[in-house]
Amino acid sequence: MRINLQMTLLHSRGIYDTEYLGYVRDLLSLLPEYGMTAFVALHQDVWSRYSGGSGAPAWTLEAVGFDLHSLEESGAAWLVGIKGGGHVESERGLWPCGYQKLAAATMACVLSLCPVCFQGTQYIASTCFWAGDTFAPKLLIKDRDGQEVPVQQFLQNAFLDMYEVLARTIGDLEGVIGFEVFPAAFVLHCVNSKERTDDERTT
Repeated sequence: MRINLQMTLLHSRGIYDTEYLGYVRDLLSLLPEYGMTAFVALHQDVWSRYSGGSGAPAWTLEAVGFDLHSLEESGAAWLVGIKGGGHVESERGLWPCGYQKLAAATMACVLSLCPVCFQGTQYIASTCFWAGDTFAPKLLIKDRDGQEVPVQQFLQNAFLDMYEVLARTIGDLEGVIGFEVFPAAFVLHCVNSKERTDDERTT
């Protein structure tokens, strides 16, 4: 089976929820008794619950400068689905639109709209997690040691440190057969005008 966990439940700025980690270990320890095994995934959709999905904790958004209380009003995130709405017919299937909203796109989605298809306008949403060194090279954040580091390094280090804690907690269990590191990454190829073919330019 696939077991989904969320970074939000495990980690908050270097502080780990040892009680929850213990619960996860106890739960997964029971699997062999029932002839079951699990593939453990640190699941995310639209980066975080606070940007309309699930996954990363709120402090990751705050770290890059977002005001959590203004995300919905400004249109930077679609939050109806996580606030108890999003279930009526007219709203079904809208939650993935959050990937193209400012909050999630800034954190973990590289999006390029073809200039041919969008009236000559190319839009690239910077992605701090995957390519912060390229798209936000001047954004520095203090790490746990008080050192200013690039945002990409800061976010990736926090993620990898948390994953190490998780792996050390449950990696030795008989019922755990593997890990899925970053599901639903939703990273799209950045297209620039030089990469477009002659057919794309004339379509």
